[in-house]
Amino acid sequence: SKIPQDKISTYSALAAFYHKKGQVRKSLEYVDLFLTESEKVQTPFFVMLNRIEFMDRYIEIGQEQIAIDTVKEFEAQAKPPFDKIVPLAYLALYMELEDAEKAEKEIEGVEMFIQTFQVEMFRPLVFLAKGNIDELNGNYEEAILNYQKVLELAPTDTMINKEIGRSYGKMKEFDKAEEHLQKVLKMFPFDPEVHYEIAVVYWDWGKKDRALEHLMIALDVWKEADPEFKPAIKAREKFEEWK
Repeated sequence: SKIPQDKISTYSALAAFYHKKGQVRKSLEYVDLFLTESEKVQTPFFVMLNRIEFMDRYIEIGQEQIAIDTVKEFEAQAKPPFDKIVPLAYLALYMELEDAEKAEKEIEGVEMFIQTFQVEMFRPLVFLAKGNIDELNGNYEEAILNYQKVLELAPTDTMINKEIGRSYGKMKEFDKAEEHLQKVLKMFPFDPEVHYEIAVVYWDWGKKDRALEHLMIALDVWKEADPEFKPAIKAREKFEEWK
């Protein structure tokens, strides 16, 4: 990589690689390098927008305040008309914090942002947020309807089947849950979060051997995860519970 654009692509890929393994601190090192290179070719505002994209990683290792401060900094820098993007940042924050009430209050502002800038590419995020909110509130049928709207708008977004499958699992419709989660595993055969979700489905379904098989794959991918990494902690706790 000899030019900023090449370095941006490389650092972004490495950040994603370590994040998938639960090595969030290592991932954030490459995020910082990514942002440093981005500053060479992008305006400060769009660099901050990129920073918003990675704030979930701080939440995953228990550093919620850094994520909150990042959004507040973004809000302070956003001048009209870009201030209309602020609700998008807060929506992403509250979704990561699983605060359904606060997330729901930001949806109207995000829809206004989409309408103002004619950026329909963000529409799936609205339905994803609505699905997350419904799921957090225990309204699983409504959640699935919203997740399916995401799939209609972005048919190549295979990962949304994880949310659909998880919701079916919570409704005890195990065959449908399995179908959707297996769709993701066909595309991403070693995604640890999907292996965790399908493990839970199989366990609740009474297929305990298959549940443990998938849980062990998730734990293997996360074997070098940061000790604070919440998904890996949850998986280890689930293993101890089942054992």
